[in-house]
Amino acid sequence: MSQEGTQAVGPLAAGEGPSPLVVAHRGSLRRVVIAALIERPAHGYDLTNRLNRRMGPMMQADTRRVYEVLEALEKEGLATSVQEQAAAAPHRRRRVFSLTELGRSTHSGWLRERQPLPLQGADIHTLVAFSDPAEAPQLLEKLEEYELDCMEMQERMIAEDLERASWTTRMILVTRAAVCEQLQAELRWITRVRREIEEYLAQAR
Repeated sequence: MSQEGTQAVGPLAAGEGPSPLVVAHRGSLRRVVIAALIERPAHGYDLTNRLNRRMGPMMQADTRRVYEVLEALEKEGLATSVQEQAAAAPHRRRRVFSLTELGRSTHSGWLRERQPLPLQGADIHTLVAFSDPAEAPQLLEKLEEYELDCMEMQERMIAEDLERASWTTRMILVTRAAVCEQLQAELRWITRVRREIEEYLAQAR
């Protein structure tokens, strides 16, 4: 599994923070930043907006973390940056990042390599696996919170009706479909865990 981190239909509403379900792992953020730089060079703020518009609620990154990834890529020789004047504010300068040949070959390598199964799971899976019967009330509360998060994301994933016009739109739609399938699986898992807890407690009385 990669040592890096991140967090998809349409941008979040203004002032809305990302759901705890969609915060990006460092490895996935690193890969999506490189993929976005393949399209075109960008500064951190522009890149963050582009990532969040493209990936929507299934991966929302903040500018600070994107800049952390960009700086790490530059240190590793995968990206390079130049200072440019901002068109809207000529007195301000910004760092525009682009991929090096090593960065492009790294992306090509990811396309060739076999990926591990995405069985990362949420923290609640660990809480359930190492839980104690005395923690049942808290677990049921956490399950309810997680269920609401999953349902909220599912609604946001299908809220936008996109035309199947371009390659990009088609690829966004199939990616979101995969996430929706995962969310449905999590909702079924929540129902099973809740049933197991309630049956155990009923038998223990």
